[in-house]
This record gives sequence, C-alpha cells and structure tokens, in this order.
Amino acid sequence: MQYRRLGRSRVELSTVSCGAMQFARADVTQDIVTALLDRAVTLGVNFIETGPRYGDSEEKIGAALAELRLRDRVALSTKASVKVAPDADALKHAVERSLRRMRTDHLEIYHLWFVNTWEQFETLTAAGGTLDAIRRLRDEGVIDHIGISSHARTEEIIRMIETGWFDSVTIYHNAFMTKDRAVLDVAERLDLGVIAMGPLNGGLLGSDSEKLSFLRTDAEASNAQAALRWLLSDPRVTTAIVGFDSVEHVEDAAAVSDMEPMSRQKLAEIAETFETLRRDVEATCTSCGYCKPCPQNVDIPAILRALSRYRVLGTLDHERQQYARMTGGRADLCTHCGECIDKCPQHLPIPGLLELAEQVLASD
Repeated sequence: MQYRRLGRSRVELSTVSCGAMQFARADVTQDIVTALLDRAVTLGVNFIETGPRYGDSEEKIGAALAELRLRDRVALSTKASVKVAPDADALKHAVERSLRRMRTDHLEIYHLWFVNTWEQFETLTAAGGTLDAIRRLRDEGVIDHIGISSHARTEEIIRMIETGWFDSVTIYHNAFMTKDRAVLDVAERLDLGVIAMGPLNGGLLGSDSEKLSFLRTDAEASNAQAALRWLLSDPRVTTAIVGFDSVEHVEDAAAVSDMEPMSRQKLAEIAETFETLRRDVEATCTSCGYCKPCPQNVDIPAILRALSRYRVLGTLDHERQQYARMTGGRADLCTHCGECIDKCPQHLPIPGLLELAEQVLASD
C-alpha cells in the first residue's frame, strides 16, 4: 500500500481509502463491515470516510473497530452539512453524536460537507457559527484537521479553499468526470490534501463493458482497477474514496495502490476517448442519492444509472431488463415538481432525464 501526505499536515493516508456510504444498506450487515474493515486495515488501508446521513454507517464502523481493536490504526472522518449543523450548538451536538456512534474520543478529519453553493458556504463559515465551532474543537484536541467537501462550481470551490481555512478538499473526480481538475492545481499551490470521491463515477467505470476496455493495460484485472489506477496516477490526489461493500472489492482496490502510474501516452489516450464520450453524453448521474426521497417514490438514482450506462456503454437490452425489474417508482410517475433539481449537487435536469429514460428503457 502506498501513502501520501494530506497536504500541509503530517498525516499520511493510504492512496486507497474506505468510503462508508454503502454501509447504510441493509444487506451490508455488521458482520460484513467488520470483515471488510479487518481485511482493509490488514492490506494497509488507514482512512475511513463516513457521514451522519449515511444510515447506520457510523455505528457499524464503531462496532467493527472496537471488536477488532483497530481504532489506533486508522484515521476517521465524518462531516456536517447546513442541515446537520447550521450553527455552533448544532455542530457540537453533531460531533458528540458521531463520537458516540463511532466509539471514539477524537476525529482525525472533520468536513464541512455538501457545501454546493456560495450561500451555503457563507452560512457555515459565518462568525460564531459552524466553522468556528469546529475550530474550537480542533483547539481542544477533539478534531485534528478540517476539510471541505463540495460539488459546487469549480470556480466556487477554488474560492472556498483560497480562504486558507482548510487542510483538505474533497471533490468528485474520476476518469470520466474531470470538470474540477483546476482544483488540483490550486490545492497543490496551497499545499492542501485532495480526497477524490466517486472514483468509479457511481459504478459506471466499474462496468465490465468491452466499450470501456480502452482503460486497461496488461496490469489491471478489470475496468474498475484501471479507472482507479488512472486516478492514482496523479500525485496531486492524496487518496481515492472507494465505496466498499465486500472483502473482494477491498482486495481489488487495494491491489491498485502498488501499481506504477500509467504512462503519459496512456493517460492522454484515455483523456481523448472520454472527451469524445462526454460530448455524446452531456449529463451523467453520479448516484450520490442526495435527490432522495422523491415525493412520488421514483427511484431516481437507479433509473438514471441505467440511462447513463446505456448512453455511455450502449447496453440497451441489459438496461431495459434492469428497468423492468426495478422495485422503486418508475420514471413515468414523475410530476416535474422540481424538488430533485434543488437537491442535486450537479443541478441535473432530472425530470427531463427521467422522461428520456422512460422513452428509451420502457419496453415496447
């Protein structure tokens, strides 16, 4: 396992880290979480990223680390949004709750999270508010480092980190979705750690589709490994958060950390091919799930994930079969209320995309 310094801090993080969003799923049981964290730490993974809105993920992490006695071998990160901690008092309660759930007395990194507009940033960083409360906890030794996680426009993210208030920035960045690459240059100049979320673009790059085989060299066993290797070939990226839900996924991802960076020629080939694909597909859902719940119970992420796979990979028959088996609400139930657009970090035209999905994926 390779390690990189988190910006100007002294913390060394494994280049492959564990994102706990999948731990919220009912089928990812406590036994599964304990087994995969045991294996992850054995393989050198030393960073676990979660959040209070990821179901019972914090509890599962706390129980696993306590049973395995691994707390001192990992760095823990959780976070607070405008909704979770809009002011200093709410922040204090949020941190205390997370500490109880994870059975620890301190956190290596705490993030301002879901800061997707400049207005949200101003709310969280107002004098005497959320950020000041986090700073006090840092001074008290409860929090070591402060980060920011954002899906905002690139120029706004840059404006946020240029305040000098943060030790790291978390951005959505992968071989297909590179809109925030300018953030990497600024973070390097400021000596900030860069945490990459969505390394497989919501699972899209993990597909075994032959159409994605251009990602691979002889070194990788799968398209997913190749996409992760692409990301870690950039030394400005401190770590990639991978959404583990099985021991096998841990082993596959961890193996990439020790691979040599891709050659410049290969990186250029991948960039050119994806540039063509992006021209064909303007808007791709990242499956973050922040659009949920839908008032009509439409399973927006699952439907748009199927639509994205079809548009990028051309797997129409497979996606039609998946669409027919979906247990959530179908796209034709959408009333165009617009709630999902307000909640979407990318501000995708979701009602229009759902309409397209119904046209394309519903069997004749």
